[in-house]
Amino acid sequence: MAGQTSKELFTNVFQMKRLTRLPFIPWISSFAAKLEQIPVRKMLSDATLLSRSLQNAQKLFGYDGITVVFDPTLEAEACGCEIKWSNTEQLPVVIRHPLGEGSEIEDLDISEIEKKGRVPVALETAKRINILKGKEIALIAVITGPVTLARFLRGDNFIPELESPSQETMELIELAQKINLKLCNAYCKQGVDAVVIAENSLGELPPDLISMMIGPVLETISKVVRYYNAYSIILTRDCSERHIEPIFQLQADGVVISGNIDQEAIRDAAMKYNRCFSMNIPCSALLGTQAELNDVLKRCLSTQERKGFFLSAEWEVPYDTPVANIHEIMKSIRGK
Repeated sequence: MAGQTSKELFTNVFQMKRLTRLPFIPWISSFAAKLEQIPVRKMLSDATLLSRSLQNAQKLFGYDGITVVFDPTLEAEACGCEIKWSNTEQLPVVIRHPLGEGSEIEDLDISEIEKKGRVPVALETAKRINILKGKEIALIAVITGPVTLARFLRGDNFIPELESPSQETMELIELAQKINLKLCNAYCKQGVDAVVIAENSLGELPPDLISMMIGPVLETISKVVRYYNAYSIILTRDCSERHIEPIFQLQADGVVISGNIDQEAIRDAAMKYNRCFSMNIPCSALLGTQAELNDVLKRCLSTQERKGFFLSAEWEVPYDTPVANIHEIMKSIRGK
């Protein structure tokens, strides 16, 4: 097993093969702009800059997967949401929600969502990186999950509406799911190795709603990625232990879940449902001292089991993460 590429390590995680070392898959986006010393907005709006920045970041540290692209507002902007770029260091945020301000679901044209907003930039970036690095490095697309996307379209009132969902609420979820499938298919055609469904809002849902809200789209996405010999991953945060079981019951190949949760409970659920999972590094540890980071790494790397899991950040790697901390992570996993 000597001489495995990062892509082979990533694939072996999902095939439940013994690993020569633990793969590290950070969700890097704005941090790449920091390394290039360019504004985040400029990077995320230009396929040449974005593909170069993401490849240079991976080359600097040697981690095992390039994320294309972590921006939760990407689909929302393409659907007509107004976004705001707060400064040169942050991802944009949604500030206006069309379905909360008079527009109807029928007014949203998603027929060619792949050609709208900055979605073409993301797809072109995936294409370019796959051509240049696809044989060596895992290429991972990130799409915004249906609950989070529907919330962007409707506004924060959407989550309370789910307690007693109306027909209109369910139609909005179905619309968001259709967008997810369109982008999943578009990314897979560019040769990605995995599609991540990033759901920032699952921790706010009652556990019994998770299957209804995201189950159908994950089941279909799993079929799509399987056709393209890729994998599906659900990424969420701010969850509690009562969310573990319903999230692992979803049809994703891998689960990245964080919050007020015991890692052993995550491991037990992964074994029960035969899912791959991630040992997560909290954003607070990424931003902290090397001593604080090493305490987290020691816990993450203490297991003797070498199958079915990888190391990742709990969410997007913060812009202000010290460069030395990412080097420290790679040093630690290479020493194991």
